[in-house]
Amino acid sequence: MNTPRTIEEVMRDMNAWAAAEGIAFDGDPWSVPPVDGSIFDILPTPEAEARIARLRARRLARVESARRASEQAPEAPDKARTDNGLQTATEDDRAHLPVNEELKEEVPS
Repeated sequence: MNTPRTIEEVMRDMNAWAAAEGIAFDGDPWSVPPVDGSIFDILPTPEAEARIARLRARRLARVESARRASEQAPEAPDKARTDNGLQTATEDDRAHLPVNEELKEEVPS
């Protein structure tokens, strides 16, 4: 029966194998030198640059719109808020609600 190995042991063995084969890279992935013919060497087309500019402008417009909306939104009193964010009527507010005369006669006070 085989003894199960930990992930650390497996990674250590894989790294040792890669180093022995000469395919291990000891640096950071972003410090890999570029290779000729890489897809990252392709220059963007004017259409791609225009699309990127439009997307950036839309994102900035959304951010600005949200900022303006948050500045203009009036702060609701905390006492009139419930957990779900809906306002509830307080005792003072109920006094201003219209009363159905038919129901008023049937409901005992």
